Amino acid sequence: MTPLIQWASRVSAAGGKYNLTEWQWFDATQAMQNYFSASIAIDAMKEVSSPMPFHQMFICLLIKGNKLIMRIEQTPEGHCTVATLAQTPSGQAKQMGEFMIFKENGTCTITKLEERLTTDEDIQNALTILAVFQNSLNYQSVQVYQPYVKNTYTNQRLIKKGKPPLFEWKTVTIEPQVRQSVSLGGTHASPRLHDRRGHWRTMKKSGKRVWVRDCKVGDPSKGIIKHDYKFRPTQTI
Repeated sequence: MTPLIQWASRVSAAGGKYNLTEWQWFDATQAMQNYFSASIAIDAMKEVSSPMPFHQMFICLLIKGNKLIMRIEQTPEGHCTVATLAQTPSGQAKQMGEFMIFKENGTCTITKLEERLTTDEDIQNALTILAVFQNSLNYQSVQVYQPYVKNTYTNQRLIKKGKPPLFEWKTVTIEPQVRQSVSLGGTHASPRLHDRRGHWRTMKKSGKRVWVRDCKVGDPSKGIIKHDYKFRPTQTI
C-alpha cells in the first residue's frame, strides 16, 4: 500500500459515507508519469468507453505536488459516476465536481451532476486520468489494494465511538489478461470460491463480443480464496 493511498483512505474515511473495504484502490502516479514522459497517444473517449476493471474504485494520483482522489462507481449497465477531490501542496482542498459517463454502443456521453462545481477543464482532466489508467492495464502490471478490518479490541472501540477503524491492507497484482484456446474437456472440478475480474467474452456462434462483469465463482464448501488472481502477458496458448 503506497503512502498516497494511505493518505487518500484517511481522507475518504473521514466523512463515514463509504465502507472502504468494498472498494478497490489504485495509485495511478506511475502510469501518468509514463504517459507524460513517453508522450503516449491515447484516445481518451475510446479508453473510457471500455468497462472499468471493478465497479467501485478509488484512483489516486500525485502530480506536481498535487494529490487527487478520484471515485468511480460503475452501474451494471456500464455507466460511470466520477467525482474528484484535489489537494494542493499547501494543503488546500478543492472539490472538482461530479459527472456521469453514459456508455452506449462504444460511444460516451458526458453529463454534469454538479453544474456549479464542475468545469469543462475538470472533466477533461478527469477523463485523461481515466484513459491513462485504463490504457495502463493493457501493457503493464498494476497493483490494486483493498483494505480490510481486523476484529480487534481497538477497532471495536473505534467503531462504537463512530470513528473509522484501523485498516489492514492486501495487495494484488493485475497483469494484462491472457487469452486461452485450451479446451478444458467436458467436466472439471469446481474451484474454491474466488473473485473473477470483469472480462470480454466472444460468443462462439455469433462472434459478438460481450462484457462479463466481475463476480464471485466457485464452490464455497471447498474453501475461499480471498485474493484476486494474476493475469499473464497477452498470448495465445
